[in-house]
Amino acid sequence: MSEAPFIYFDVITDTGCVPNVAQVTLAALIRVREDSVMTGIEQVPVAHLRCNTTAARELITALEVAIEHAEAPPQIPEGKAN
Repeated sequence: MSEAPFIYFDVITDTGCVPNVAQVTLAALIRVREDSVMTGIEQVPVAHLRCNTTAARELITALEVAIEHAEAPPQIPEGKAN
């Protein structure tokens, strides 16, 4: 079993770069409550991705493939003909 963390995020709050290195900040949206009443939503950083440009391009490709699979209609196998 992998010991890597699962990272869930809702938005990207920041991007940046230095020569040959890309950086992206991932954030989750949380509900702010006061006396059991929701008063707003805050963005909380959950991870900073930093990688070289080659790895960034590989990540883009991997995400495009994952999105394509996630958005594809489910494959329903055909039953046996009677």
